[in-house]
Amino acid sequence: ARSGRLDVALRLLRRATELDPASAEAHFNLGVARDLAGRPDEAIAAVETALGLRPDDARMRLALGMLYLGRGRRGEALPHLEAARRGGLEIPPEIAAQLGPGS
Repeated sequence: ARSGRLDVALRLLRRATELDPASAEAHFNLGVARDLAGRPDEAIAAVETALGLRPDDARMRLALGMLYLGRGRRGEALPHLEAARRGGLEIPPEIAAQLGPGS
């Protein structure tokens, strides 16, 4: 049942991005749904699009950083995680230890 609801959500979110391509929130939510569906590369692409539309969004930076880490792309992840931390978000302790002072 969960995968059926996720498939519906993916379809609706993809349609939302088609109807309003400038909606950072729609692209971000599509990325989250793709991640939940086990499609991390597609999730990264959607969150990158969202962040391109709203570059100062700490929540999107955190999500993108975590997605990059999940794919072993540490060098790409760290700047986003640091920006999320500067934006006031709490970084998981095991990740914050990699960022250095102020974590």
